[in-house]
Amino acid sequence: TPGEGSRKNRSRSVPRPARGGPLSPRAGRRFRQVFRCLLNTVLFHRALGQVTPEDEYDDFLDLTYVRANEKEVTELVHKKTEEIKETITSRDGKDSLPTQPKSISIEIEFYTQTESTRLFGSKYVRSSSPWETWTFPMNILPQNFEQAEQRKRKLKSDLQALMLKFVADDNRNLHIPPRLERLNDAIMPYPVEVKLKS
Repeated sequence: TPGEGSRKNRSRSVPRPARGGPLSPRAGRRFRQVFRCLLNTVLFHRALGQVTPEDEYDDFLDLTYVRANEKEVTELVHKKTEEIKETITSRDGKDSLPTQPKSISIEIEFYTQTESTRLFGSKYVRSSSPWETWTFPMNILPQNFEQAEQRKRKLKSDLQALMLKFVADDNRNLHIPPRLERLNDAIMPYPVEVKLKS
């Protein structure tokens, strides 16, 4: 069964797009591959304007997913991947990967921006709370944890099911993104934050 992915906003709950236990990637590169897959999938469905879809193949997972082939999105995914990797490896003041299985939740939050007029012009101010949050629970396995072929196939199956549930839920328009005060050329006009909770 796939790992759970859920989203929420300030005003109402939205049904979870997937049910079951959390995803269980190994720490290090394997976790980054799974995280990039999830983040690219979410951002592709939150990008505005004209984007170029591109199939991304992951050789370890033997999995293909769609991402937005835009510089802005690529840089954002790289930045957030490095940030979350640093958070995991520097927890409790230790600059190392976990040596025991660790349960965490990855939260991808989207915020609105409002224009604030000032004496010398205006600037955009981010809202204090997100209008949408996607939560993905995971069990991070130590790097020396044996990656048996059966476990690898299960991770691939769980990840595929989670992405399909996410897309199906999003396509039902259960949650419409808030109206922008002003259109601009940004592909990702909503500020994005990625948080790790354990």
